[in-house]
Amino acid sequence: MKRLVACVLARLYQCGFVIAVISGASGAASAAIVYESADNRLIVSGRLATASIWRHDVPEDDHDPRDYGSRIRGIAEHVFGNGWSGLVLSEWAFDAYQDNATSNRFKREQYAGLSHPRYGTVLAGKQYSVWYDLVASWTDYFSINGLAAQGTFGGRRLAGAFEGIGRADRAVSYRNRFGNLNVGVMWQAPRNARREETGVAGTQTRGVQRDRSLQAAAAWHLAPSLSIAGAIAHSDIDDYDETPGTRVDADMTAGLLGLRWTPGHWYLAAIGGTYHNLIRAPSFTGYRRDRALDTAHGTESVAAYRLENIAPGSVQLYTGLNALFDGHSAARNVTFIQGIRWVFFDARAIVAFEHTETDDRDTDGQTPAGDGQTGVLLRYNF
Repeated sequence: MKRLVACVLARLYQCGFVIAVISGASGAASAAIVYESADNRLIVSGRLATASIWRHDVPEDDHDPRDYGSRIRGIAEHVFGNGWSGLVLSEWAFDAYQDNATSNRFKREQYAGLSHPRYGTVLAGKQYSVWYDLVASWTDYFSINGLAAQGTFGGRRLAGAFEGIGRADRAVSYRNRFGNLNVGVMWQAPRNARREETGVAGTQTRGVQRDRSLQAAAAWHLAPSLSIAGAIAHSDIDDYDETPGTRVDADMTAGLLGLRWTPGHWYLAAIGGTYHNLIRAPSFTGYRRDRALDTAHGTESVAAYRLENIAPGSVQLYTGLNALFDGHSAARNVTFIQGIRWVFFDARAIVAFEHTETDDRDTDGQTPAGDGQTGVLLRYNF
């Protein structure tokens, strides 16, 4: 334990230049509104984040700090009158370390929308799904781990874009609140990701094609601190990778239920879902081919307590479970998460220490190598 603490302190020191740079910029946080008039506003915001992770029983792991979700976004807002307003948002991920080996330089979100207090909000473009907004986000609480058992950011493309469960591309959504009920629906336009490959067997069609996706979600707030929610999603997909040159019907269908209770300083949430043709086989140890699994089930839970008046800002203690199960083998990914997070500078700065232990099984029911990880994260929201 002493060695672990020493390593954590050393990594905090190595990552310290990030805090030094962003702390100096904290006074400019009010400058995020770069232009404002009676009817228009332009906002720039984002995040700098770095993490160092120790993978247990992996001698070659170098623990080097790396970028962990840095991004920048621009938002343009306009007030039309009669309660209507419009916005355009563009958010891009970038690597704060400029590491050419990483692939986190990409468009995270890009959409335009109209909103009215009574008639709701319509968004068009690449955006977070109503599946995530109204249900799955309830357990998106951990600083480093999590989200492995809800299917949101899985699927055939980065961040759940293709099936529309995560940050859906080419999507149109509608969200509104009716009393104690929040509702959302979303539709995804077709996308052709097929290609022609020439080999020994001749020219064959590979890739996938999405005809459309539909999604609906609702959250019912039973009391100020108690809510239940549910979401369903379906995507019409033709898969040419299962058997090259042959179309295979690989429609994705998924469902999710959630419960959240937030009394006082507590935060308690749990979700459970079932996923058909969504989870990729390599998610579990023992599969040799990269394909969508016919059936998988998952559950996530988090319990957190916020401590006040012991440091500037607040200190949060949390624990939770991520458990994903293959529906047709003994494979499972079970992760127990414990952590502590310090949030300060008006919730702009975050320092987190997180530890995980695993109870995984491969497709034959055997325990694969590896038993979790320990990490430290530094983040600043500007």
